[in-house]
Amino acid sequence: MKSRWVRAMTLAALCSGYVACSAPRANTVQDVMRDPAKHIGQRIAMAGEIEQVISPTAFVMEDRSPGGREILVLTKTPLSPSVQPLRSMDEFRMQLENQQVRVRGPVELFSIAEAERRLQTDLDDMALRQYEGRLVIFADDIDFKR
Repeated sequence: MKSRWVRAMTLAALCSGYVACSAPRANTVQDVMRDPAKHIGQRIAMAGEIEQVISPTAFVMEDRSPGGREILVLTKTPLSPSVQPLRSMDEFRMQLENQQVRVRGPVELFSIAEAERRLQTDLDDMALRQYEGRLVIFADDIDFKR
């Protein structure tokens, strides 16, 4: 009888906000790609590895399982992986690719026109055309795992 009361009080405390809950774990690319429609329009946290750098404000994270799929990540603020100035885009890519990151932001279906409007910038249409209609995370927070 006592254990039922303890469970009921614990549930009541959780539901009323008196007990702090730990933050949910970050999704992986595989988690998101398992049911992409469920995540569209949702703000998520996702952890993984940068597979490909497209530009200082665009990169791809990939599910590494067989048949893995990609998620484009766009950010308004250029990425800065180090405190040292970089001389070229190749050097920039070398610093970022294969880095572990955690991104947070809303998931949407990618449209170049909508992304340009949202980010208030001109994107490289040729480099991003292949992602049209696929998932994108508009990251407003990116943490590099050091």
